[in-house]
Amino acid sequence: MTKQRLTYAEHVAFYQRQQLFRKRKQFELIGHPTEAPTTVRPRATKPAVSAATTRIPIAPPVDRTVRLRLRVAAGPGAGDVFDLTEGEYVIGRSDEANIQLHSDTVSHQHAKIVVTSGRTTIQDLGSLNGSKLGEVSLRGTAILSPGDRITLGVAELSVEAGDQRE
Repeated sequence: MTKQRLTYAEHVAFYQRQQLFRKRKQFELIGHPTEAPTTVRPRATKPAVSAATTRIPIAPPVDRTVRLRLRVAAGPGAGDVFDLTEGEYVIGRSDEANIQLHSDTVSHQHAKIVVTSGRTTIQDLGSLNGSKLGEVSLRGTAILSPGDRITLGVAELSVEAGDQRE
């Protein structure tokens, strides 16, 4: 048997025929008629299930315990307090930021804080003026604890303990 060499256009046409064949097979398996592929017919509906037997998924309880508080100690908005529950928070001056600081020295998305039940971390998001944790410039990710001071541009935030779990 000799090998037949196909042109690129023949390869594409062969591939398209294969895909069409697979789609038709798929429609046959889920109950669509193949004799009239251009007409749309509704699928057969399943019999109605009573509400007593229907299982409704219940969302897990959401823990709203305040894990940490950020207080603006210096700069624009001094005195503002932000309660942080579990989740991710972006600090910046944009409208999309979860914690907004209205200062020209703060980037639109300056830093990100991740709060979990075990720990809280902060990460600089490539801001122009940088971030400091205490006196140290923040590179990568650092763990936050109550009593820490965060400097973002001219804004200074103090980290305070949140509510205790019962």
